[in-house]
Amino acid sequence: MKGTFIIQIPEKYAISVPDAQGNETNPYFHPVVDRYATNILKRGWKLWNGNNMLHAEVHDFTVQELLVLTNFEGTVEYFNPFIKVAEADIDSEIPEGLPNRTYQEQVGTEAEIDPETNEEIQVPTYVERIHTWRTWRDSTHPLGEPIDGFYYFMSATFGKTLASNELLIIHNSLSAELVDSIPETNGEA
Repeated sequence: MKGTFIIQIPEKYAISVPDAQGNETNPYFHPVVDRYATNILKRGWKLWNGNNMLHAEVHDFTVQELLVLTNFEGTVEYFNPFIKVAEADIDSEIPEGLPNRTYQEQVGTEAEIDPETNEEIQVPTYVERIHTWRTWRDSTHPLGEPIDGFYYFMSATFGKTLASNELLIIHNSLSAELVDSIPETNGEA
């Protein structure tokens, strides 16, 4: 996915501290993170240290990179991959830990006495519901038609980009996964 994303990963995994014989003395050092940080530099992205973290401004990021990053306590900001949900799972409840998981739905009214006028008035009654994948988005992001048995929609919900840990909740759920793009259709209806 193209954009401007800010990634962070604890520098303890990427900072090598060899002794005089060349043996690594940093118990947290991990070659995968070191390679990832080096790759960021080679790709021409901004990279800086601060608060014991390596920070990078990147212009290209993937779901696979999110998985590597979060595996090492890293985070990404402004990343909005797509959510892929099978038609059979579109009415499954969204997992716990996601924002706006619940909402209030009016289910009726009940009579009450207005304390000012002493007249009977009808007051709405509500029940708390849990969003499903079908309903979990604001009205400006309608659910499109399925493509090859799957629905695809943006992970940003209610005008907010999700945090890395929230994206992982989706990716690790039983009924959805994150993907980098929506497959192209061949124009059939």
